[in-house]
Amino acid sequence: DGDAQGGGITDAEAAEFAADARLAGAEGQHFLIYSQGFKVPAGDAYVPVEGPRGEHGCYVVSDGTNRPWRVHMRAPALFACQALHKFVVGGMIADVIAVIGSLDVVMGDVDR
Repeated sequence: DGDAQGGGITDAEAAEFAADARLAGAEGQHFLIYSQGFKVPAGDAYVPVEGPRGEHGCYVVSDGTNRPWRVHMRAPALFACQALHKFVVGGMIADVIAVIGSLDVVMGDVDR
């Protein structure tokens, strides 16, 4: 719509700033990538990334523009909670606390 919303800048101001940024070199390139994004190839992709607590899953669905249609991150704690059932069946309720502690689960990651 071109109007400033929430204290932001208008589209015209952003275009003027982008034109000035193109002349600024590396800083301008960084601004353009940060503000406009980069073109994501059309299709979908799942990439596992190893971390200290397990495997992070990154899933992206794109239509070929600079704004992907869907981006989903899967935390390694979710995999650990899915395995929790196998560890606690047949045990006592008090053992659940010890099992969760040994799996090093971050519960803030699980509810995303």
